[in-house]
Amino acid sequence: MCLRCCLLVSPLESHKPPRVENQVRVLSDLLRKSPSQSERMHGRVKIKSTAQQEEEKRKEREKKLKIYVAARDACFSKSIAGIIADGCRRCPGVPTWIRVGLLIVLAQHLLLQLALPVAPAAASPPGISRGPDPPCLGVSQTSPHLLINSLPSRPVKSSYSRICDLPPGTISDITNEHNLTVHWTEKHTHRDCALYTGRTESYCRDSATDQELFRSELSVEKTSVLQSELQSCNQLQELEPLNKWCLLTIILLMRALDPLGYEKETLDHFQTLKEVDSMRSAYYSDLCSKFMIENTILKMEYAEVRVFSISDKNLTTLCHLDQLLLVTHINLSSNQLQQLPPQFAMLQCLEVLEADNNCIENLEGLYHLPKLEEVYLKNNKISSLADLQPLASCPKLKHLDLRGNPVTQTANIGMPVEPRSIRDRAAVGRFPSVTLGFGEDTEEEKEQPEEDNAQKENACRRWLRKVCPCCCPQPNDDDITDTLVTGIDELDKEEGINSEKPVPGDSELDELLLKVRSIDLMKSKSGVNRTEHHTNLYQSDHFIIRRGQTFQMWITLSRPFNPSTDELHLELKTGPLPTVSKGTHVIIPLVEELEDGHWEAAIVKKDDKRIRLSVNSPPTAVIGQYQLTVETNCTNGRAISTHDPANDIYMLFNPWCEDDAVFMDSEDERQEYVLNDVGRIYYGTENQIGVRTWSYGQFDDGILDACLFVLKKSETPQSGWGDPVNVVRIISAMINSPDDHGVLEGNWSGDYSGGTSPTVWSGSVEILTEYHKNSGTPVKYGQCWVFAGVFTTVLRCLGISSRTVTNYSSAHDTDVSLTTDVYLDENLEPLGHLNADSIWNFHVWNDCWMARPDLPPGYGGWQAVDATPQETSQGTFRCGPASLAAVRNGQVYLKHDCPFVFAEVNSDKIYWQKNADGTFSQIYSEKKVVGHKISTKAVGSDERSDITHLYKHPEGTEEERIAVETACRYGSKAEAYSSPTAEDISVEVTMNGKGPKMGSDAELTIKLQNSSSEQRTVMLHSQAAVMYYTGVHKATVRKDSTDIDVLPNEEKVLEWSLEYKDYKNQLIDQATLMLTLTGRVKETQQVLAIQYSFRLRTPDLILKPIGKAVVGEKMAVEISFTNPLPQVLKAVIFHVEGLGLQTAHKINYGDIGSHASVSLTEHFVPTLPGSRKLLASLDCKQLTQVHGVTDITVEEKKNTAL
Repeated sequence: MCLRCCLLVSPLESHKPPRVENQVRVLSDLLRKSPSQSERMHGRVKIKSTAQQEEEKRKEREKKLKIYVAARDACFSKSIAGIIADGCRRCPGVPTWIRVGLLIVLAQHLLLQLALPVAPAAASPPGISRGPDPPCLGVSQTSPHLLINSLPSRPVKSSYSRICDLPPGTISDITNEHNLTVHWTEKHTHRDCALYTGRTESYCRDSATDQELFRSELSVEKTSVLQSELQSCNQLQELEPLNKWCLLTIILLMRALDPLGYEKETLDHFQTLKEVDSMRSAYYSDLCSKFMIENTILKMEYAEVRVFSISDKNLTTLCHLDQLLLVTHINLSSNQLQQLPPQFAMLQCLEVLEADNNCIENLEGLYHLPKLEEVYLKNNKISSLADLQPLASCPKLKHLDLRGNPVTQTANIGMPVEPRSIRDRAAVGRFPSVTLGFGEDTEEEKEQPEEDNAQKENACRRWLRKVCPCCCPQPNDDDITDTLVTGIDELDKEEGINSEKPVPGDSELDELLLKVRSIDLMKSKSGVNRTEHHTNLYQSDHFIIRRGQTFQMWITLSRPFNPSTDELHLELKTGPLPTVSKGTHVIIPLVEELEDGHWEAAIVKKDDKRIRLSVNSPPTAVIGQYQLTVETNCTNGRAISTHDPANDIYMLFNPWCEDDAVFMDSEDERQEYVLNDVGRIYYGTENQIGVRTWSYGQFDDGILDACLFVLKKSETPQSGWGDPVNVVRIISAMINSPDDHGVLEGNWSGDYSGGTSPTVWSGSVEILTEYHKNSGTPVKYGQCWVFAGVFTTVLRCLGISSRTVTNYSSAHDTDVSLTTDVYLDENLEPLGHLNADSIWNFHVWNDCWMARPDLPPGYGGWQAVDATPQETSQGTFRCGPASLAAVRNGQVYLKHDCPFVFAEVNSDKIYWQKNADGTFSQIYSEKKVVGHKISTKAVGSDERSDITHLYKHPEGTEEERIAVETACRYGSKAEAYSSPTAEDISVEVTMNGKGPKMGSDAELTIKLQNSSSEQRTVMLHSQAAVMYYTGVHKATVRKDSTDIDVLPNEEKVLEWSLEYKDYKNQLIDQATLMLTLTGRVKETQQVLAIQYSFRLRTPDLILKPIGKAVVGEKMAVEISFTNPLPQVLKAVIFHVEGLGLQTAHKINYGDIGSHASVSLTEHFVPTLPGSRKLLASLDCKQLTQVHGVTDITVEEKKNTAL
């Protein structure tokens, strides 16, 4: 093996070298004594025999090998780059290629030490013992189970393994959260996790970040070394573009420094490597596949994302399957895979596998996957039935697509077609049918004779039984699947199904089928749909609507629709992997009456062959572009309309819908923060505020397409696009370009020769259009106000209320200290290399409005988000959403990125002086230098609105100091603030009885407990606010401050009350209020804080049955109600319904006076016997959530003798 080959494989070996100094000395000696290719003796060349020449060559190879071993061992020691360089300089006869080789070995060794992870042990499939792990408890597949780190002692990499199932009855539904602990007895360690009601899985994970999954965290020093090595290798590569050793080293360095940022360059270098070194092409392909899989995993958003898509990446191998244990949908289509590895058995949650257009020859990896339902293997190389045997161990398999495989040419292989039965349909919604067949979608169906309409086992299982009868035997009666088989094929003939029924000709069948001739979405800008959905301003011919709201459409059929024999449903698909369970494949059933919160359609008008549908969408629907098709079913067969891109539906967030998380109740604010396409951005300094007009242009032609392109470019699963918190985090990352090739490239150098100066831009349209037109090439250049302006455009375009915000004297905290630190030496001179924190004259970011169900109540409303790439958040340059309520009160432990935003607006500037021993001491602090005149455009005018009070309490007040000290407790320099000398005061809020009633004063009890032997004085601040049920703050209705003396060991009880007049004009649905208490103990500086939510109870409706309840005989119920409010209830509506008693209907009652009592009598005829419940509710603008119920036992009607 030559030295160059040794250099390539050297990082794969592991040795324990001797002392470094001795190695380098030996290395220098060996290099000086390197023999030449011939020996010169006294001026004559000594000619040697062939045997002598061979012997000399052997010795030459041995000596070169010794040189390599010495060099390798030296390079595998610690920090010897300078020694090697010095040794090489003392050896002028050393060839250049050896010196370069030594540097490459050193670089690769550093990569091994710093970046390359240790491969984890593969998790065992269920049923296989794993040594010290707890034994499986052996319960059903549907039982809750734990997923936890298989190797808890490894800090570098986190991988999941299934530990155990929990037996039925282990947990109850009494509480929402069940805390569990798993112990490893041999390793003396444990992991805690929580299982929530309604979930079947629980998992925990070590605190490693996403970036640490496949590499170690690099220090500043190590990063600097690798950056320097990368620069040197790049210079060498410019001189020798086809140097394979250099290319491979560059790839490894890029992987260690920034795997996502260098992804494109890495792929280019791999392609060059394959061309230059074709003998190792397979090795490079496998290594490239490994890196691509790692990158895709890094881009996945935590464990809630259950879709893994890596199609069309030229993969040749699969790895890191241990990171995909929770994935339900994998797309491996259009790669170069030849097999599915046995490690696939770990994927116990996998439901759908797409592996079309590969080179797969067998399915040995698909063994015993209990949840696998669909497998797509079109155009592979599966040639025999034996290759399909592993599928027989997958009990839920329903759909297998083998088109284009050699095995489909085998004689007597039937492809059955099976629609879902009525029972199966409930799993995915109320819709007529779904085909789960093996054959082409156009295969004609034939009606099953009634006498053969017995239940059959799943067609996929029957077909697999032919392939592997031993693994998939004939089922027992108990195992029969509720599936109706309607296809007539070879398999059906073998099982005795009658196939002699005549089939009509194509033309006759065409006439009998119910087909869709045309679809009219009524998408005119001035039409009812776009006007009611507030999308008429979009300068686009797309059909643009908002979720949580109904829309109208016309469908023209081939004949009139007959509800008694015909069936129809709509199908919407979005994203590369439409899936019903993820909300990206929507099946909209036809119902008689629409219900809020569901995908449903109802016929509202018929006109011969035309029907008009009213279609409802849920307020949580995934936003984006949907493809629309219509499926019809009748006794003569099924038909599906052809997809027409002109009928695509563009779904947006809906701030007009009360159930949407982005709902904003003020119409003036919606007009400003959603529909206004021109704004004002402030800059300059707090004493010289400048302003410029910015054209957001969110309704311009092509901007909606560009905004959706930005989302698609993020390569995040579209199943997460229904959550505004997730969407704004995606957009925050995609507006900048350092790690994901986003919209804008930042430049603060002053040299903008390669693009456009940031000050030139005056709007977002040109930027987004250029980014979309150039297929995702970042636009040059932007600074904070440009990032913020584009961010506002994208958010408003997608339907999220947003505004551009400017903060003057804005701090940039680089070390999570939540302070702005200035370091000085012994002579009070600044230490430049330590002073990384800074205060900008101004900085521009965004606020967006949304509920925060992921946070405690009270933290919805305005959220700060920032697209300027300053610091990373969970490995990506993005920031927010950070609740302004959390930032204002210093609650920086709440997600996302509250510490960074808090430091920007309210950090103290602290000066540190270096001591003689190298430590630093705090010598001075400034408390009012950060976060001034936070500004945004006012609603409905071009005036400046100061919103500093939303980000922080008034400067210097006790509340502001409490917020700062609370926040800094969670920073890296908590010692900068004095800790309380004692924490002996506790505060508690309680409610008497069932709580206050609507219309009366709200009364609570506050208890202060002094556990010390000394008197304490508490400065207590209280605030009462009205809240939406989503946790969004609506209005503050009362604020108080007081000093309270608490005697030693005393429990002081304070009565707190809120009068009706204080909150009556602010009441909303659910009538929720929140009391916030904050305070400080003067003597000890202890900080107190507590929040208490409570609801104002509404009165019940009293229902009293009148008469005897008998089927078919008229009876009545008396409904009584007393108005609890000292005001008139206007336009009151009663709603009455009861299954088997009364169909749902409304009673328009009218007005009810102040404190008035009313009653009404409702007559009805029971239709079903037994115990029944009659329900009633009251609704009006002034009062909601009023309802009542009564039990009625209905007797059968007695038959009278004739």
